Amino acid sequence: MRLGPIAGATLIVPDLQQALVAYVEQLQLRQLTRERVPRQRALDLGDTALIDAPSATLALANDAPVSLTLIEVPGALPLPESGMRGWWQLILVVADPESAVRSLSTRHWAPQDLADAGSCSFTGPAGERIVLRRSSTGHCDHASAERRPALLGAGLRVADLATSIGFYQGLGLVSGSHQASQLPQTGESEPARGLGELRGEQRIEFIRALSAVPRDPGLHLGLRLISFARSERSGRRLLAADDPSARILAGPDHEAIELV
Repeated sequence: MRLGPIAGATLIVPDLQQALVAYVEQLQLRQLTRERVPRQRALDLGDTALIDAPSATLALANDAPVSLTLIEVPGALPLPESGMRGWWQLILVVADPESAVRSLSTRHWAPQDLADAGSCSFTGPAGERIVLRRSSTGHCDHASAERRPALLGAGLRVADLATSIGFYQGLGLVSGSHQASQLPQTGESEPARGLGELRGEQRIEFIRALSAVPRDPGLHLGLRLISFARSERSGRRLLAADDPSARILAGPDHEAIELV
């Protein structure tokens, strides 16, 4: 089995209308539906507070259908200032980052420093991090053909890189690796970042974040869930009928994962 591509992400927001302004009017995602969260879906997501909550589903520009689901929960806990382990950013590719930056120069988006050349980063209306990168030839071509961004991957804050990468390799990464960075106090090298490659030329970027708060069972604003498709080695996508283990589970840092 091979993991990916990413089929969708679920984001808990304090105000759905303001989040739609940020993602539809400013980031140029396309709204597909607007409805209440069904009871069974709320239970699948692990919190009764989500039952009948207002929600909207938005489309990204990938070849395969990829959706961002916004769920309004005004009473959800804000993310800690030091950050929280687990899912914390979506990585998008756009044809024109400069134009995207201008459209996000509003109160809904707070720019963040980012060391990567050719990328820009913003904090969104729920405290989530959005990274924009320039699309390259042959990769996420729809981002070049449309104004809508395409999803490249997700960022995951972890306590231990080897544990997290090993866990996702067990789920079916195409490949996984980590990079070492030099510690200023000792000069020794220690892994600080990792990369998990998924089907569909997508990725999980692992960030070692010991200072981040461990994720607790409470309902917080920000990224709640990443949904992954699965496929055979031949590339044929698996369905629940092929693999009855399709379910929602938790990763090593209590991040929620859906296998669809």
